[in-house]
Amino acid sequence: MATAPTWIYEQRDGVCFGPFAPGVQANYYSLDEVSAVRLHEREVLADERFALAVMVSDDGLSAPVGWRDRRQGFACRPDGDPDAIEVLCVPASAEPATAYLDAQFTTPAVFSSEHGATFGRFVDPDTRCATYHSIGEVIDRARIFLRVGERCDAEDVPPDTIHTLEAAIELAPIVREPIDTAFTRWCRVQGPRPRR
Repeated sequence: MATAPTWIYEQRDGVCFGPFAPGVQANYYSLDEVSAVRLHEREVLADERFALAVMVSDDGLSAPVGWRDRRQGFACRPDGDPDAIEVLCVPASAEPATAYLDAQFTTPAVFSSEHGATFGRFVDPDTRCATYHSIGEVIDRARIFLRVGERCDAEDVPPDTIHTLEAAIELAPIVREPIDTAFTRWCRVQGPRPRR
């Protein structure tokens, strides 16, 4: 424990306040500067389809950061009922396909991604089922169509801001095997079950 300072400053919501006289009930500690630790990402092999991505520091600390579908080549996340034994591993970053290229709503499209997403997520309005697609070529047009309830709204947008969706990608299931212990519940995760 360090000697109590004469004056203190406080930072709230990015704004510095003070100086204040320190309170009598507080303990004060001086913090030594620590050197930065470099982190790098590494894949830990789960099976031939999936790998667990972990961040590893120079001093040996590691933390999981997500799954990777090795065959499709993208970071993915489990999607589905949290209690289900089998869920799909969907792209971790996907732009919602909220526009259409036609007034009959047969050709969904996505707006250009500000964060570089390479996948689009289309939710069928009738079945409420989601499919994931690679984002295709940019469309050189300024008019799109939006579904608003049962109404079709045409909207003018800047050129080169709309992309097509390619065919739906094949998503692989992740199988979770619950392992109960006296204190916690763990899940062993593996890729798709072999087909018979």
